[in-house]
Amino acid sequence: MNRQGGQKINKVRNCVLLTHLPTGLQVRTQKTRSLADNRRVARQLLLQKLDDHVNGSLSKHNEKIAQLRRKKANRRAKAKQKYATATTEGDEQDIGDDAGEDDSDSEDECIELIESADIDSKEGVQGTKR
Repeated sequence: MNRQGGQKINKVRNCVLLTHLPTGLQVRTQKTRSLADNRRVARQLLLQKLDDHVNGSLSKHNEKIAQLRRKKANRRAKAKQKYATATTEGDEQDIGDDAGEDDSDSEDECIELIESADIDSKEGVQGTKR
């Protein structure tokens, strides 16, 4: 990953180390070339870390993560429900048809065609040399 600063970020002393003395939490950052910007970023990171430490699962950061997990679970449940109903509708249509035996024969033919195509493609690959 390319970051701003390049070689200069390694030559200049712009790393910030903040320590919260009562808890002993430390934050170290060197995200930008500017010392002032790094101090601002470090304060934000320390505030977030302190919030996580004090409030635990009720911190802003953890609440946001929990909300994203709930959204993801809802999307999964909706998709599962959608595709479960789609497959049951498809099964009902297959039950109504009397041509169930023809479907298995056509599946066997398709499998044979695919297998023969794979064999032909393998022979073609083996026959070519570079």
